[in-house]
Amino acid sequence: MNDPILTILRDQETGTADFRRAADLVAHRLATTLAMKLPTDPLLIHTPLQAMEGKQYALPPLLVPILRAGIALLAPFMTHFPNASVAFVGIRHSEETAEPILYYHNIPPILPHQPCILLDPMLATAGSTSVAIDLLKEKGATRFYFAGVVGAPQGIRRLQEKVPSIDITLAAIDEGLNDKKFIVPGLGDFGDRYFHT
Repeated sequence: MNDPILTILRDQETGTADFRRAADLVAHRLATTLAMKLPTDPLLIHTPLQAMEGKQYALPPLLVPILRAGIALLAPFMTHFPNASVAFVGIRHSEETAEPILYYHNIPPILPHQPCILLDPMLATAGSTSVAIDLLKEKGATRFYFAGVVGAPQGIRRLQEKVPSIDITLAAIDEGLNDKKFIVPGLGDFGDRYFHT
């Protein structure tokens, strides 16, 4: 995708302030797109002229940022879903094996059929997301959505194999992964660039 906002995120010369502004714009776009996919119920309302049937979300979603980088997407999604509850899942990768390791989680009660929206800017191997999904399933989650900035075909396939019904919303799908499992052409380490670390 040759989007000017994504170009700002991809450019290694982009400074922190501009990177954050562009990331927020992309996150709002993702939230808007995903909002159109959530289940709704009919709602009878009255306009200034007449009664009509509108729509309301069937259930408020559960937002699940995968720490650390997922935090960058959280505020825009909370703007779009002000009644959402938030779960936090911390996952790091082993320096020896590169396998994901769960180090923290704080998950509120999950309602039956509640949409769970996993937030992670980069969908590379989907290892972290798979760990988060397993944890959420243990807590009763059954309906999954994923929102991210850039994804690799390998990660997309893995999520679809794990949860065939998952809905994946990405700003861009890149070529794939290099030998170090980084997305290419990608945009580098999203968390490092967003949090200036």
